[in-house]
Amino acid sequence: MDSSPGTTTALVQAEPTSETVALFIKQLQLAGGLSSEQARLWRTAVRRFAKELRDDEPDRADWMLKNLDKLAARIASNDKLSTARTYRSRAEAGLKRFVAWRKNPVAFSVDLKNGDVNAGHASASKGLSVCPLGPNRVFEYRIPADGITRRDIERIATHLWTLANDYSDTPIRPAQLGLGLDEGDQ
Repeated sequence: MDSSPGTTTALVQAEPTSETVALFIKQLQLAGGLSSEQARLWRTAVRRFAKELRDDEPDRADWMLKNLDKLAARIASNDKLSTARTYRSRAEAGLKRFVAWRKNPVAFSVDLKNGDVNAGHASASKGLSVCPLGPNRVFEYRIPADGITRRDIERIATHLWTLANDYSDTPIRPAQLGLGLDEGDQ
């Protein structure tokens, strides 16, 4: 989920407040992990829950996540129950992802189709891993359960080369890509 190294470092070092969560959600959107509308809804919900915090309650993501029901009940006392449920669902989605990312930013990935968080090793096979390509662009991939070798990566890179929008029909040998495959390995 890294849109820029400076932003990631700042997020890791910042106190895990509701505003830090909102910034994380914005960065997740910029990296292509969320639509702008989904990100806006999640940020709004997290901020709405933060408004329900009392003076003796910490503005911390982990505390808010553990106390979502209590905070949702406060919202329900002022708004419709359905509104509280909607905010709870959206806040939970953003808070869970933030907490998982905060535990291990390097290995964090999101299964964009199912919304599942993978905070484990980058080679986990439970969901898709993502590689941000720029604003609203992301490359999704799944690592096999038994891991991946350097040779596998070389073959995948060679295959992906042929999928490029600006690929020409000129034959490319792996050696031209700098992958180091021997002629007999192709």
